[in-house]
Amino acid sequence: MDPRRTDLLGFYGPDCPTQPPNPWRMSALFAHVDPVAQTWDTVVVMPGTERNSPMYRVFGHEALSAIAPDGTLWVHDTDSEEIVNLDLDGDTLAVLRRPFDPRPVPAEARTLTGPEPLESSSGRTMQMPDYMYPDELPALARLAVGKDGRVWAMAYPEVTEPSFTVQFIGSTIGRGPVGGASWRVLDDDGRILGELRTPPRFYPTEIGADYMLGVATDEFDVETVVMYPIERPAA
Repeated sequence: MDPRRTDLLGFYGPDCPTQPPNPWRMSALFAHVDPVAQTWDTVVVMPGTERNSPMYRVFGHEALSAIAPDGTLWVHDTDSEEIVNLDLDGDTLAVLRRPFDPRPVPAEARTLTGPEPLESSSGRTMQMPDYMYPDELPALARLAVGKDGRVWAMAYPEVTEPSFTVQFIGSTIGRGPVGGASWRVLDDDGRILGELRTPPRFYPTEIGADYMLGVATDEFDVETVVMYPIERPAA
């Protein structure tokens, strides 16, 4: 569902709880699905997308996640300092400290007050709320796990205008930052093994021992599948 669709807003059952004051966070549910038995079981419920209803919050917090080759789940609440590894029963296997610290929201990214009003297909116009700028950007914008099981953490990109964190994390809507992205690779104890910067508008989808595969988007929104080599320093 498009979060900007105003004709789909305002339909609530009589027993729905009152929406919290802005800004507020949805819940993120991660579950293990058994397609054979047609059952599912909760792994973890954690704070999810931050909202300034009816929109996402500018530079809002998110629940980041990545699946490891061994089938375990790595999760991170961008309002915390920890990256957590969980098994499918929800038990904690490892806890790593995030490898980047949050930065202040720059002054040049605070210059806009809010989006233009939206008009639905029924002709209804909705005035969008002013942006509620946080003091700091989230430290991380995305998690990934390589084929070797190493955790890759992407720093929140440099920003010059309001943007939504959700645009960096989803494989169906994710786009590589226009200016490229900084990544750090962590070992099992959270030590930084290395770091690199991915090209502008490049969204990695697979990380191997010596390559990174993903989707590059040009200025015309044309997507191309690209593979880049990863050159590791000599031992």
